[in-house]
Amino acid sequence: LLGLVSHQSGQSETAITLIKQALNISPNQLNYLHNLANILKESGQFEEVVQVYRQVIQLQPGSAETYNNLGVSLHKLNQFQSAAQAYYDAIELNSEYDQAYSNLAATLIKLKQLDKAIDACLKAIEISADNFTVYCNLGNIYKEQGKFEEAIKSYQQALSIQPNIAEVHSNLGDVFKESNRLDEAIQAYQRAIDIHPNIAQVYSNMGSILYEKLVELGSGSDFHTLGVASLMEPSYLRESIQHYQQAIKIDPDCSAEIYNNLGVVLGRERELDQSAQAYQTALRINPEHAEAHYNLGTLLLLQGNFGNGWAHYEWRWKCSKFPSRKPNFLQPTWNGSNLNGKSILVWTEQGVGDQTMFASMFHSLLQMDVRIIVECPKRLISLFNRSFPISCIPKNNSASQRLLDPAIDYQSSIGSLAQWLLPDEESFPKGPSYLKACADKTGELRDEYQRLAMGKLLIGISWKSVNKDIGKPKSTSLIEWKDLLSQKDCFFINLQYGDV
Repeated sequence: LLGLVSHQSGQSETAITLIKQALNISPNQLNYLHNLANILKESGQFEEVVQVYRQVIQLQPGSAETYNNLGVSLHKLNQFQSAAQAYYDAIELNSEYDQAYSNLAATLIKLKQLDKAIDACLKAIEISADNFTVYCNLGNIYKEQGKFEEAIKSYQQALSIQPNIAEVHSNLGDVFKESNRLDEAIQAYQRAIDIHPNIAQVYSNMGSILYEKLVELGSGSDFHTLGVASLMEPSYLRESIQHYQQAIKIDPDCSAEIYNNLGVVLGRERELDQSAQAYQTALRINPEHAEAHYNLGTLLLLQGNFGNGWAHYEWRWKCSKFPSRKPNFLQPTWNGSNLNGKSILVWTEQGVGDQTMFASMFHSLLQMDVRIIVECPKRLISLFNRSFPISCIPKNNSASQRLLDPAIDYQSSIGSLAQWLLPDEESFPKGPSYLKACADKTGELRDEYQRLAMGKLLIGISWKSVNKDIGKPKSTSLIEWKDLLSQKDCFFINLQYGDV
């Protein structure tokens, strides 16, 4: 009893010592053991809690509640397999024990046994239809499985039982976001903020969703489209920045991801110095954050800081959403050393636009006495062969034997050439052009188009990108071109490929 009084007075360690003394005098008192277990749990001493509950089970092997409590303690110690067995033992003693089924589901989620976890949740709901925790667990499982509609229903059911739990509203917002139901995601995150205004991650999630709304409107998702504007842009962009800043205010040591995302939206707002600071903070928190390196590199290139920019740009290969992957060629990667009398394999990356842009560096590479072999899409081979004294190999799904030739001295991606060939603005090619069109085809097309135009101004147009990641902000609708296309003194040629 003195131990219980000590615990109520906030002296937990004294309480534990006193109750252990009581147990030394009378070792098999179940109420002493339960009191000790409860105080140890509150103190976070779960290894000892497990020992106490195992002692209780020896004295009282038929208690389903004790097995359930043992499972909870084992779960806290990340001993999930043992925790699951404890819950199964509890259920065997009491098949209507809904809390044991609920706890079992949470542990099975950790064990990645999601189908069994769903069965446990449904059994708990069958026993007790208003079990808030079970619906949350069920939502988490469906969310992990990508069954977003089922997850939404589960979270909404949980909120019908307890409507003021910020974490569940936040989880619901996550699923709405994954389902591209952005307006509903915003509402869910805002509700979470209204309930609990001090959770940094919720503000971060809101910042992300507001930026996605901006991109959805076609206002641009990267630095390549900084010149594009939207009538709706200022509100979404400024609100996104404010939410990221609030997340950082709540938790200045928050994840590098939040600082990286803040850098993205600040860059979109043309606050380039602040954007760079955000990326640099992200890298102080996590020096291996690939996206922050890549974004900082892109920003530095935009500002003309080519030396540092290209170095950070090399981190693109570690970014999960970067559209290209590094092939495993045998040759060593070129490190900028002298290539006179050597050979180099250059393989293309990203889209055709990027590849033709980076091809401008072939002239600089050819200033050395070097043999260049280029792996590129088949449709670029004739263009590259006309424009440069190089050998081209078509890019296939399986590598050509010519690419594996050990006699080739070096290899490099086409974009990675820049760190050695374009260290400053003065090193960029100054010629009027570097690509050569086919003279015969050019003449034929010019004659045909001028005949069709009958003296009008000849204009070629392209308005749609099919890139699944960044195509939307780089595309427009022809309806938006109505006034331009109605000009009577102009003749327009459709240069768009694909079914449009």
